[in-house]
Amino acid sequence: MLLFYIVNAFTNKPFKGNPAGVVMEAEMFHEKTMQNIASMLKCCETAFVMNSQRADYKLRFFSPKREVDLCGHAIIATFYTMMSQGFIRKERLKMETKAGIFDIELRGNKVFMEQAKPIFIETNISKGEIANALGIEKAGKMICL
Repeated sequence: MLLFYIVNAFTNKPFKGNPAGVVMEAEMFHEKTMQNIASMLKCCETAFVMNSQRADYKLRFFSPKREVDLCGHAIIATFYTMMSQGFIRKERLKMETKAGIFDIELRGNKVFMEQAKPIFIETNISKGEIANALGIEKAGKMICL
């Protein structure tokens, strides 16, 4: 039996927010089956919840076209669903993904997730490229606050 939900993350209003599929007890599904389910659910991403040897849960994420390493709104949707449906009662959890292991914290009806550390790189972008990207005129001086 396939137990799944379609959950709108980042909202408390029906048909608003960012929809994600959530599939519970997904250990039995082969990768091709997960891809087919994600394609049928037609959400930007669908999270598949599995047992983990390294964390409390393992999540895999599939768009209708391919697997992705991590998906923030699907994580929020998954842990909110698990909490509201009584699958979990702990406030602090660890989640395994292809992008690594991250902390999850549940407070009331809110889900907080650890983010990966940012990676900064040096780049040379001209004022003209920035102005073009923003759709504005190139000015003589650029002021940064």
